[in-house]
Amino acid sequence: MSRIIGIDFGLSKVGIAISDPSGIISMPLETIRYKNQKELIEVIKKIALEKNVKTLVIGYPLNMNYKENKMTEIMTLKFKNLANEIIDEKTKKISELNKESLSNILNPLKENIDKFEKKVDSS
Repeated sequence: MSRIIGIDFGLSKVGIAISDPSGIISMPLETIRYKNQKELIEVIKKIALEKNVKTLVIGYPLNMNYKENKMTEIMTLKFKNLANEIIDEKTKKISELNKESLSNILNPLKENIDKFEKKVDSS
């Protein structure tokens, strides 16, 4: 089964929690200290790909009166960038796997066609 990770964004560090394979129980995984957004995205993307994560749950920062604040805006932008990076990486992997699978199917067919053409030419 696939896992879920929870992400709690902060200005200088991010808390990561991960579910068990059944997706029922979560536990802290690590705290990521980062200097820039690119570094952060790479670390989270690596975790998501290594742990077979299918779902991200993001903590949504609000003020005590449930109003959005500056961190809400920052987090929204970071999440969009992170989601796009992970989707791009997974799409690339799927494309590579599809290309390999297609080659495995088509190469024997091409060989058979080549053999057939040689027989036709020699007849």
